[in-house]
Amino acid sequence: MAMGTGLGVGVLLDNPETKKTNQFTVLPMEIGHTIVTHFGETHKEHDSDEKFLAWLGKKVYDGLHSPEFEDICSGRGLAWAYEFLTDGTVAQPKDIAQGAMKGDKNAEKAMLLHYRFLLRVAQNTCVGVQTKGVILCGDNQVHNHAFVRAHAADLMEEFLHHPKQNGPAGHHWLDSIPIFVQKVSVNANMIGCVCVADTVARA
Repeated sequence: MAMGTGLGVGVLLDNPETKKTNQFTVLPMEIGHTIVTHFGETHKEHDSDEKFLAWLGKKVYDGLHSPEFEDICSGRGLAWAYEFLTDGTVAQPKDIAQGAMKGDKNAEKAMLLHYRFLLRVAQNTCVGVQTKGVILCGDNQVHNHAFVRAHAADLMEEFLHHPKQNGPAGHHWLDSIPIFVQKVSVNANMIGCVCVADTVARA
């Protein structure tokens, strides 16, 4: 999962029949365009969450739809989160991210909101696709690594808040799923292109 201009999501499918280790098929997905999930009415963040989603839905879709995850988990989404939290202040995503690292409280709140929704879409992907792990990647993730580590407890709480983790039936689908974060910059886009080209060439 990579937040950039949009929200990039892909699944690595293991190919055990190849009898080779680390052989995967890359499955690109459009999970970012699914509608965001809402908290139940007794959740401590319910009211503030609904207020933000209603504001964003009105801004982006004239109130006809609830936002997509990508409307929050993207550069424009970070800017919109900051605009909402500051009652109208417009700022560039890069400046907000840098401000969050330097102690700007509104920027920090916007970044945390931005990442909390990323963990929310991650949980839904894990439950729906039955994945074995999550990788948060991309250059923005590398630049935001210190912020993510500093807020790891809050983000993990967001990831684990799901009926299949702590619902009345006692399921535990999420707490065994590791979350990895990229912290060294590499050109993953180019690596992905090479991987796809190799797959097509072998077809």
